Amino acid sequence: LLSHICQVWSRYMLSTVYGESISKLPKKKQDIILLSFFLEMSETEIARQMNLGQSTYHKANSLKELKRIMEEKYSAKCK
Repeated sequence: LLSHICQVWSRYMLSTVYGESISKLPKKKQDIILLSFFLEMSETEIARQMNLGQSTYHKANSLKELKRIMEEKYSAKCK
């Protein structure tokens, strides 16, 4: 039981960290991250949904900024 509680707590904390960090991104970058990772949409689907040119640049740029935010807030290197 204790192991299960620790797992649930760890997932909650991780989701809180990601949620807080994602909320600091500009709206467009939030949407790209959410569509990509939480709705598992492809680059093509995201580009079509958001009227963007199809490019991995949008996702990579969003992830880069998310990493920077998390490093600043949590003073830990994200690799």
